[in-house]
Amino acid sequence: MNAKLSKEEFITKLKKLDQATSAKDDVIYNHFHFDDIYIRGIRNKKDGTTASFRIKSEKLHQAYCAQDEHNTKSLKKYVSGVQSPALAILLAAGLTKYKK
Repeated sequence: MNAKLSKEEFITKLKKLDQATSAKDDVIYNHFHFDDIYIRGIRNKKDGTTASFRIKSEKLHQAYCAQDEHNTKSLKKYVSGVQSPALAILLAAGLTKYKK
């Protein structure tokens, strides 16, 4: 396993993102906001619908530290219900590889 970023380094890297695209390339996530507990953003589907999402940053960091490759199934035990934006964010930041 590669050396992992501390939670602070991890959040700093994520804060540089403007947007992230889903692994299936059908949703764009953007308008990220970070506070002490959550990563929040907007989910933009190709059909024009939007919805907000929030991910516990501590849980996403735990998932990142647990494996070098991820998919929505492997993220479920950490960030259930928001696996797709979580995966998109990790991929966009270059912090994981997509596990098929």
